[in-house]
Parts: sequence; structure tokens; C-alpha cells
Amino acid sequence: MATLDLRGPPAGSSATRSAGALGTGVFMAPSTVTAQYAACDKACMATGESATGGSVHVTQANACGATGTFDLVLDSDHVTGSFAAPTCNPAATDGGECL
Repeated sequence: MATLDLRGPPAGSSATRSAGALGTGVFMAPSTVTAQYAACDKACMATGESATGGSVHVTQANACGATGTFDLVLDSDHVTGSFAAPTCNPAATDGGECL
């Protein structure tokens, strides 16, 4: 199983957010959104990469979650796909913010 963690904009970015929400639109990685891929390898060890380029298109964002597509470069890999993510409890994250 793999997860895609989206947070935006990253620290030090000049982009702004309203009330902590990612919102809808096209976000470029890594300048206005931080996208991280996490999975477990064959030995069940956690692995992961951060996007070095590409975009995330959030088509819907509301209190129930967010949906959209992504086209990202992760080191030497190019990944595309779609997502439908529920909102999360900020206390249950690793210190990041929920959508």
C-alpha cells in the first residue's frame, strides 16, 4: 500500500492559504504544494520520496475531503493518478496540517 501526502504551500513559500485549507486549483510541486509518496518495501520498511516537480490538480475540496489528480516527478520516477482523500484529524498527523 502506498500513500500520497499533500501539504501546501511549503514553508518559506510566498503562496498563501486561507484558513489552512488547500482549496481547489492547480498546485505546482515543490513550489506551492509539497507532495510526498510513502510505501513499505519488501522487508516492510518504510520508504518515501518528495516530489521534485510536477503538479497536483485539486478539483473538489470541502469539509468531507478532497478529490483531484496528480502528475509528479519523484526523483527519477514519473507518477500520475487520481485521489479521493477524506479529511483527517490534525492531532493524528505527524505535525502537518490536514486538508
